Amino acid sequence: MKRILLVEDDYQLRRLITVTLGSHYQVIEAGNRRDGLRLAQIHRPDLVLLDVVMPEMAGYAACSAIKGNTATAYIPVVMLTGRGDPTDIEKGRNAGCDDYVVKSFSPRALLDKVYLYLGE
Repeated sequence: MKRILLVEDDYQLRRLITVTLGSHYQVIEAGNRRDGLRLAQIHRPDLVLLDVVMPEMAGYAACSAIKGNTATAYIPVVMLTGRGDPTDIEKGRNAGCDDYVVKSFSPRALLDKVYLYLGE
């Protein structure tokens, strides 16, 4: 089963995403970027879903850390954001992000995005 690392500080949203994706993929959860970066190293997931706005470190910096590490640089990163304007998307692209899902999204839209990277 393919693995997704979900790094999202909002517990309720994290649970919703885990339930949505859990029947198709193994979902590894992290509530902050520090745990997310550690879990990316340990589990080497097939995809990372990464919240942009988090305490401690913005998602852009976490994405740069994932993409800047040779052990995890190959993993696609999809950023979850409430900031869908072109400037924010460009910041994500500069950090190495592969794609975006703008909040608030439907479970189907999230599944469709994940399918693009991992298949069903």
